Amino acid sequence: MLIDGDHSYEGCKNDILYWSPFLVEKGVIAIHDYGNVSEGTKYSEIVKAVYDEILFGGKYSHFDRVDTLFIARKQSSNSRIKKKGRYSNVQFTSPATHPASSSAGAA
Repeated sequence: MLIDGDHSYEGCKNDILYWSPFLVEKGVIAIHDYGNVSEGTKYSEIVKAVYDEILFGGKYSHFDRVDTLFIARKQSSNSRIKKKGRYSNVQFTSPATHPASSSAGAA
């Protein structure tokens, strides 16, 4: 499932919450514009919504990121994450070093 919608926190959060029930167990959700730090945009709000609803929501695992696409797999109902905050397989790029950042390295 690909979500590429409203870039506000509430819009992204609502997209995730609305569409997630339609995703089958072990299905893949992909969020576009994750970590895109283009000047004058609300893309950082997408990152916050992903953290709140996917990374710490307890229903997803196997996190990955390709450029500005965040990817996660929906867990089966009998294998939900018991402890929040244990995501050793997550790889992140700092917004300051992200290639899409036009202000990287600027003082």
